[in-house]
Amino acid sequence: PRVLKATEDEALMEFYEVKNMEEVSTLPLSKWKIPEPPESFPRIEPWDLDLLLVPAVALDLARRRCGQGMGFYDRYIQRARQGAERGRLRTIGVALTEQLCEEVPSEAHDELLDAVIFPDCEAADEATEATDARTGAGAARSP
Repeated sequence: PRVLKATEDEALMEFYEVKNMEEVSTLPLSKWKIPEPPESFPRIEPWDLDLLLVPAVALDLARRRCGQGMGFYDRYIQRARQGAERGRLRTIGVALTEQLCEEVPSEAHDELLDAVIFPDCEAADEATEATDARTGAGAARSP
């Protein structure tokens, strides 16, 4: 990803095509120390994506996510979902088990993920939530 605007009022992020890991190793690092492709690379429109792996500071099994607080991924996911056929983009939050929280606070602008994945832990997705609602069971955690 590349951050194009990062102010308190607006946080805009874009994704660009990178050919291979060798090319990634040559990219300059952003202020967050993330390899960042130049704007001259081919841009990927958010509505053209089928799957987006979303990093997080914290996640819960209800598929809520806490990021860095600037809304980069929330805005990107919103744009992708508005421009795509309904249901095309699947968002999966990825975090370490230590980042699993009982409940992540959320606000109206926070985008709910389609699934969350933790090492050595069960995944929660829309199907799990529907089953849990019918059976009264909660998502299980592996030891």
